[in-house]
Amino acid sequence: MKRLSKWGIFLLFLGCVALFSLYMLHSEAAQDSDAPAISFDAQTVTLSVYDDQAVLLQGVSAYDAKDGDVTDSLVVEGISDIREDDTVTVTYAAFDSAGNVAKATRTALFTDYTGIRFSLSAPLIFRSGDSSDVFSCLVATDSLDGDLSDQIKASLTGETTSLSTVGLHEIEIRVTNSMGQTARLTLPVEVNAADAYNASLTLTEYLIYLSAGEPLDPGDYLNTLVCGQETISMQSVSLAGLDVEIESDVDADTAGVYSVSYTVTYGSYTAHSRLIVVVEE
Repeated sequence: MKRLSKWGIFLLFLGCVALFSLYMLHSEAAQDSDAPAISFDAQTVTLSVYDDQAVLLQGVSAYDAKDGDVTDSLVVEGISDIREDDTVTVTYAAFDSAGNVAKATRTALFTDYTGIRFSLSAPLIFRSGDSSDVFSCLVATDSLDGDLSDQIKASLTGETTSLSTVGLHEIEIRVTNSMGQTARLTLPVEVNAADAYNASLTLTEYLIYLSAGEPLDPGDYLNTLVCGQETISMQSVSLAGLDVEIESDVDADTAGVYSVSYTVTYGSYTAHSRLIVVVEE
């Protein structure tokens, strides 16, 4: 077989280089490195706390220069913590067939979001020597997560080091929901001598929220007086010898946490309870 000359080998080498270069240029031209583009019909979407995540994808589309419409690839990648104005930032992602990822964000506004609210199923009043289990009567709820009571944290504040001594103490309670919102309240906890009261006074509520300037009639929250085997309705009572003493430090015009103290005497019976009032701006 006839051997190639040096020039022939050189020309063959040049031809291979040219073919390889053409191949590389074609490969680079065929390679897709451009991510899709995400677009919104509005930069802010409104939704209810009862809506599912599908609502967040309404009015969102994605287009890729090579694949065309890739809206079906859209996903909600993340939702930020909720802000004071009831809005969150929603992050979207879209994909093309080459694996390129596009991301974009817009604002979502909850039209019916209600923040965390605390309530009490009983007054924060205990007898010395008994277990002062504040968690037994603490309740926390919000419109997104529902009942958050089992996530409530509490700590002693101020000069309080123990709830075992007679006196008025303070605790801070706090809870965080799934949207990152944290609510805190500092509440009074009353510990009385074991023999201080021999009757029971119930209220219709033990913790209420008021807007600044909203009127308050403490008498509206009296419910029943239990004296031994007798239960007396405080809503319509007109008994001779019944004495009701109400002490309140509530300033309805100034935001803060206040309390109303009730002491009821009926014959040889004395009962006591407390309403906590949270005034909001």
